[in-house]
Amino acid sequence: MRLDDVVILGGVRTAIGSFGGALSTMAPFELGAITAKEALHRSGVEGGDIDHSVYGHIITTGAQDAYLARHIALEAGVPKEAGAFNVNRLCGSGVQAVISAAQQIALGDSRLALAGALNQCHEELICCLPQAKKWRAHG
Repeated sequence: MRLDDVVILGGVRTAIGSFGGALSTMAPFELGAITAKEALHRSGVEGGDIDHSVYGHIITTGAQDAYLARHIALEAGVPKEAGAFNVNRLCGSGVQAVISAAQQIALGDSRLALAGALNQCHEELICCLPQAKKWRAHG
């Protein structure tokens, strides 16, 4: 298969929240799982058909972030036997996740891949600004 033969079946994003707003209480894997489930739903693909998940994430702020792609995939119904990995290209992490998933498909290592990225900017600020700790949701 050529890279030209790889297609994107659907896409979803979360709402853009405000600092300390309603989305700030959710862990990154929870937000990722919500969008992953919806992307699968809109594309008509079952989670059980996914054989690889790739997620971009810039700053690890919790234990589950270390293997974010795996946690999101499992929450979205992807089988535990499916491969998963994280990528970090800073602001290009989302694009890199899609590129890496497309390469997996083009090389024949995957038939259907789930790709995405997420970042919660308030978590980075909490690490730096003591007054921001009141918005810490998880840890």
